[in-house]
Amino acid sequence: MSLFKTPLISLQSGTQAQGELIPYSKDSISQHGVDPALQRDERRWLKGLVFVLLACMILLMSACKQSPDTTTHPATTSYTHTIYLVRHAEKQKGENPDLTDAGRIRALTLSDMLVDKGITHIHSSNYVRTLQTAMPLANVLDIDVEVYNARDLEGFAKALRTVPGIHLVVGHSNTTPDLAALLSGEEIKLMPETEYDRFTVVKLGADGQAVTEISQFGRSLDD
Repeated sequence: MSLFKTPLISLQSGTQAQGELIPYSKDSISQHGVDPALQRDERRWLKGLVFVLLACMILLMSACKQSPDTTTHPATTSYTHTIYLVRHAEKQKGENPDLTDAGRIRALTLSDMLVDKGITHIHSSNYVRTLQTAMPLANVLDIDVEVYNARDLEGFAKALRTVPGIHLVVGHSNTTPDLAALLSGEEIKLMPETEYDRFTVVKLGADGQAVTEISQFGRSLDD
């Protein structure tokens, strides 16, 4: 019997004709009562409905908690080496010359750029112009300049790979692009004799991945 229909019951009364149908209402319930068996059936039906709803809610909550995370997270590379490569600053003429005034300014500019980059190693070829380019930063950070053999770039590149950290390497127009290529595995544009402002950064990851960035820095007295 549906709970949402209003049945009609037959009642006998002194003021109503025998067999007359009257609405099933609160008054009729209070006056004449309802079949106890019907009430028990309705209570059982309601309890069963509540139990089914609760079971569905529990199953849904359990499924949400156990659902695996299918979100795709972008891969990140952890870099073990950051290597800054520059050519020596502007030089004077002659054999193994000093820097010019413009070159000294560029060396100071380089020091200002890298002083807060966490430099752990400074490398220079064994020439006055490269050592003078590296010295301003070395003095500020109180780091010794490590001299490398500019004629053995392959050996130097292998040595750099074995020393994690943040490095500055000062070289020459004919060594800096080649060293960057050896470290990164990429083809690096050659450097003309007149170019002093190239700033190359090679980052090496633990997985062997390399990233190269090339920009310019500083200015000369003629600019």
